[in-house]
Amino acid sequence: MKRGLAVAILLGTWASLAGAQEIKGRLTGEECARAMRVGECLLEKAYPMVLFTEEEGEYYRMELEGIDIVALDKAFGREVLVEGELSGNRVRVQKIRVLEPAGAAEFFKGCL
Repeated sequence: MKRGLAVAILLGTWASLAGAQEIKGRLTGEECARAMRVGECLLEKAYPMVLFTEEEGEYYRMELEGIDIVALDKAFGREVLVEGELSGNRVRVQKIRVLEPAGAAEFFKGCL
């Protein structure tokens, strides 16, 4: 009986780890993602917040697990790497890492 319980726990842990994926995208509001205006999304249109994948042109609603809402707001509009479990058009987020630092200025060095 103890062996069966240990195997069940091990299989459950393995299944949860196997479902986790890393997804690269940009945090934006669902309304902005639908309109494909990801770079121009205002914070007032941020909710519900989604993960927009630029490569696929798709977005996923986020189900947060222990993610600090303040940290999430700071990552709004930035490129992120999300670790989580995909299920249809939703991602169960376990971890978010911002790839694009805040305040990173981009300059055009064209004709001056």
